Amino acid sequence: VASLTSAPASALLTDTLLRSDNMAAEELLKEVGHATGAPGSTPGGLAATRAALEPLCVPLSGTDDDGSGLSRANGRSPREWRKLLQAARDAPWWPQLQAALPVAGRSGTLASRFRGTAAEGTVRAKTGTIIGGVALSGYGTTIGGRAFVFSVLVNGEGSQAATGALDTLIAAIAAHPG
Repeated sequence: VASLTSAPASALLTDTLLRSDNMAAEELLKEVGHATGAPGSTPGGLAATRAALEPLCVPLSGTDDDGSGLSRANGRSPREWRKLLQAARDAPWWPQLQAALPVAGRSGTLASRFRGTAAEGTVRAKTGTIIGGVALSGYGTTIGGRAFVFSVLVNGEGSQAATGALDTLIAAIAAHPG
């Protein structure tokens, strides 16, 4: 993970997160494996990533199968994602991750979402969309100045229709005065 803090790798990470490019995410995962001395493969990258997350003391009970985060073969609960996101704030690579995430109403996959709400410009998050599922995980600041971390996943038929409800939920949290 530390190898992704170099300028070229950081730019690739930013581009991958802004566009939500699953193929690039998979290639980055393989690079993490290679850069840490593990095989430059999906299993090598997953092992290296788990090793890098171990010092954060977050128990990982979910399953990983690729670098995309949200896929049929990845099984991680929103609670586990939230705990990982909370712990990431104490990691040395936190500034790169925070800077790379799309900003609500301003950039990447969030450029057209949250406009005119309290979340605009104050929420940074990663979207996830597959057939039968949508997700949104990230960080925000309420209008009262309080930081919050969130991860929401909606499964099942018609889940794409829940995107508006997800946005309403996160915007309501951002609008909280406390």
